[in-house]
Amino acid sequence: MGTNYIKEVLKTALFLLATMCLAVPSASAVETIYNQEGNLHVVGCEEWISLRSIPSVMEGEVLARIPLGQLVHHIDDYDNPEFAHVSYKGIEGYALRAYLSPRATIYKVARCEEWISLRDTPSLNGETVDQIPLGTYVIFVKTSTDDFWYVNYNGKLGYVLSRYLD
Repeated sequence: MGTNYIKEVLKTALFLLATMCLAVPSASAVETIYNQEGNLHVVGCEEWISLRSIPSVMEGEVLARIPLGQLVHHIDDYDNPEFAHVSYKGIEGYALRAYLSPRATIYKVARCEEWISLRDTPSLNGETVDQIPLGTYVIFVKTSTDDFWYVNYNGKLGYVLSRYLD
């Protein structure tokens, strides 16, 4: 292996480490979980990442858009430090490793009577996508506003009032 290849691998590894150490907004998180089923969380992007036909940003056809916070199944370690061989909703392809992490922070729904609303926008006027029962765990994706956090609840993405999460 050449020196340039080793430098690129180290640079990619450092970037991945920095991506996995994203700031969590509160110290009251229940725990950080590490996915044991071969799944990876989409992290560190604005809205979505591309699932490509080949491991190339410039040449690979975009097969699907994978939303922030969703899970992909890690198929194998493709011999490329930049891409992971994954599947998403039955579509197999390649995604940039810099946006994939086995790590997720979970919170428990608390301080409500029965349930909280999972909304389509970070607003009390947003449409309710689902109801999350008291005591249920959600996966933190990112902060949205001071009041709302973007979370993954059973594969559904949406916004919840952060004051109801411990």
